[in-house]
Amino acid sequence: MKNKLLFLLLLCLFASFVRADDTQNSGAKVGPIALPDISLIGNIIGDYNQDTNHVTFGMDELEMVIAGYIYPQIKADAVLSMHQNGLEIEEAYADFLSLFDTFSLRAGKMKVEFGKINKLHSHVWPYADVPLVINNFLAGSLSENGASIGIVLPLPIFVKSETGLYNVEPGVDGGPGTLSLSRELYSERLSASFDPTDSSELELATSGAISKGSDYPVSRDDVRLAGADLTLKVWPVNYSRFLLQSEAMYMKREQAGGAFERWGAYTYAGYTFNKFVDLGTRYDWSENAIAQMDKESKISGIFTYRMSEATFARFQYTYSPEKKSNEVLLQFVYGLGPHTHPLQ
Repeated sequence: MKNKLLFLLLLCLFASFVRADDTQNSGAKVGPIALPDISLIGNIIGDYNQDTNHVTFGMDELEMVIAGYIYPQIKADAVLSMHQNGLEIEEAYADFLSLFDTFSLRAGKMKVEFGKINKLHSHVWPYADVPLVINNFLAGSLSENGASIGIVLPLPIFVKSETGLYNVEPGVDGGPGTLSLSRELYSERLSASFDPTDSSELELATSGAISKGSDYPVSRDDVRLAGADLTLKVWPVNYSRFLLQSEAMYMKREQAGGAFERWGAYTYAGYTFNKFVDLGTRYDWSENAIAQMDKESKISGIFTYRMSEATFARFQYTYSPEKKSNEVLLQFVYGLGPHTHPLQ
């Protein structure tokens, strides 16, 4: 099955080069004098956690994005992440934007097409930390080597299917009680968006993934993930926006010692008053991802002051009822150069 999928991807790659000869007038900058767009994004975070009585402050991540067209209808992106653990290639892929005028293909290292915010970089999230279910089920963020094929279905509303095959680097996890994957990962995301009114937009999506746990094959560990997400945006007046975003996830693991199931979800609601000020709140609830059952919830309040599209300061207060503990996060994100990733 895997060999057939790889053969299909190679065939699509070949077809994209042939097809690109007919799109020389697309207007993309190509050639030896075409310079890439370069962005630098810094994410500085201060964190006080009452549960651990620990204070940290400093550069959480410095990210460099290099992007540009390398051929008509073919775009390359590279995202280098520098943090306390060293330098990491967070993403490095080529986008084949039009295959047979119907399909798109992304190949390289990329964010896995599962869920809503997993595909987005953390500094464009409307909060400073990782939601519990994203940390427990997706190790904070799934970014793997592989390829995905996208197709926009010929329907009255925008409906897109994204199918991916990835090779997971073993041993990557989000801490104790979280899921760690290995081997191949197969994913599918089906999303639909439409405008309920002239001043609103609604996106509904479902996701699914199949993989193996990090202990495989020492102990049988078949992993199944499913998710559903909703994003509603309403623009009541100029420069104002209401955002409602929610994700729910389900996980089933079949191990040598038996099978178990876990659930998790979060909901964020926020209002942008003008060009500068956002207020929001988020509720998290998630079970852990291992056989020894545990669960946790959090309630957060978030204030963001934006200086530009790519630069902002944020204050976040979080309370955990189970631990009866408080956490305060201070975040400052700055951007230099064109900000090329998708925004919320």
